[in-house]
Amino acid sequence: MKKLPVILLFLFAGIAATAQQRALRYSFTYDTLLAKPRMLVTVSFRGDSSGHTELLLPDAWASQKELYKAVSHLEAVTPGVRIDTTADPTRRMLQHAPGAELTLAYELRQDWSGSFVYPKNYRAVLQRTWMQSTGYALLVKPSWDKDAQVAL
Repeated sequence: MKKLPVILLFLFAGIAATAQQRALRYSFTYDTLLAKPRMLVTVSFRGDSSGHTELLLPDAWASQKELYKAVSHLEAVTPGVRIDTTADPTRRMLQHAPGAELTLAYELRQDWSGSFVYPKNYRAVLQRTWMQSTGYALLVKPSWDKDAQVAL
């Protein structure tokens, strides 16, 4: 098998990002070259003006918990960014230049084995010839106000 590049750009509500909106840009590459398939993900966004941005890892969806266990190798692509762990395994704290444009990369792997039956469909499912995941199980994202307008 070979790497299959997948680039998804979503525009929330069909409008471009404005000064009041925040923009998130994701790119995905589905890598089936290894024994265990993985999704290579990059995410870019502007960090908070304080120079400290909280990052959220997948937590729970439906009956599935600890979705963050499928995320590994989280690293800053942007030079000078530090990623600190916290007491909560679903949160990281980014230290960066105030308001800097940040790019992070991580791997998503299927963190369970066995048959694909309910409720495993709520976790990341990465097989040799196909994959399936909800956004809750796939996306690492900044902790922004839940009412904020976001362009993806």
